[in-house]
Amino acid sequence: MDLPALHRYVTGESTENEQRRIEAWAHESADRRRYLDVMRRLATRGRRNSTAAAAWRAIMTQMESAADADGQVGQLDRAAEGAR
Repeated sequence: MDLPALHRYVTGESTENEQRRIEAWAHESADRRRYLDVMRRLATRGRRNSTAAAAWRAIMTQMESAADADGQVGQLDRAAEGAR
């Protein structure tokens, strides 16, 4: 089974036909079912991480805008560098 199809399946983006094909493929082996389970968990973790990263980017953008208005951008840049 190709990885792009499996990725679409675990992220809920596959077509009905592709979904049936992957489920039949997974039904043939416990190893394949475990593989899909791991892919699902990683996809879920990736969505959570990307959501958190997007939230932090939005917060930093707001902080930088506020700091820029107060003339404090340099202080935030130095603080962000120290956090990395």
